[in-house]
Amino acid sequence: MTILLDYDVSPSCDLDDRLTRFRSDIECWIEAHFKAIRRLGPTETTICTLGGRHFAGYECFDCDFIGAAGGVHMVTVSACFANELTDKDGQVVDAVSALTLLGMLLCRVGIRPTICPS
Repeated sequence: MTILLDYDVSPSCDLDDRLTRFRSDIECWIEAHFKAIRRLGPTETTICTLGGRHFAGYECFDCDFIGAAGGVHMVTVSACFANELTDKDGQVVDAVSALTLLGMLLCRVGIRPTICPS
């Protein structure tokens, strides 16, 4: 699922409609990843690592979840418009938005990540 946050693709829409759609898109993104992470097993046995990196001139933030049985779920949020909605990464306009989005997911899942140096 691709989500492009902080970008208004239809400026003619009413502000309330845009905000409603924006909230819905975020909630769908979080819920999809939440379900995938929960399938890994109990949160007490799931390990999460959070890291940042530069790729093709822009910033990416990775949040990798590993379950006790070895299952993996990886989440990437890119701070750019470079992917042109051609992949499953979330895309936002800046690093603060990327970390906020990942923070919302981590809060929902209830797992504290280990921060990995880049």
